[in-house]
Amino acid sequence: MALVALRLLPTAVPTRAPTPTARPPRVGDPPRFALVPGQLVPPPQLPPNPDLSQLVAGPLDGLPTPRGAALRRPLAIMVENYAPDARPQTGLLPASVVFETIAEFGVTRFMAVYQEHDAPLVGPVRSARVYYDHWAEGLRAIFVHAGGNSDAVAELWTLQPDQH
Repeated sequence: MALVALRLLPTAVPTRAPTPTARPPRVGDPPRFALVPGQLVPPPQLPPNPDLSQLVAGPLDGLPTPRGAALRRPLAIMVENYAPDARPQTGLLPASVVFETIAEFGVTRFMAVYQEHDAPLVGPVRSARVYYDHWAEGLRAIFVHAGGNSDAVAELWTLQPDQH
C-alpha cells in the first residue's frame, strides 16, 4: 500500500524562464513569414524607394501597385482545401483575392487570384467547377486548374473573358 501512495505523489516539474514575446501583429503589418512545406521563408520585399508616380491603386486589393501589374490580366488558380491532405497550402498569402466555396460533399476549395502580387509557388492545384469558371471569366482572369468535372471543362471553351 505504501508503494502505491509513493507513486501518486506529485513530482517536481522543472520550470523555464518566460520567453519574451513579440508584439501581436496589427492591421496593416506585413506578414512576418510565408509557409513553404518544411521551411519558413521571409516575405517578399518591396523594391527600395519605389517611384510613386508609377504606382496606382490595385484593381483587386486597392493597395499601391506598379502600373504594369495593375494593367495585366489576373491569374486565377484553383487550390485544394481538404484537411489534412492539402495542408499547408502554398502561395495564398500574396493573392489579391481568395474565394472559398463548397466544391462537393461539404469540402471547400479556394480560387486564389493574383494581379498585384505574384506567388513563386501555388498549390496543391485542383480541378475546375462551373461556378469558378464564371468567377474567373468575370475577372477576365487566366484560369489555372487541374482538370475538372465534365460540364466545367466543356464550358471553358465557351467563355469569353475579353467581352466583359
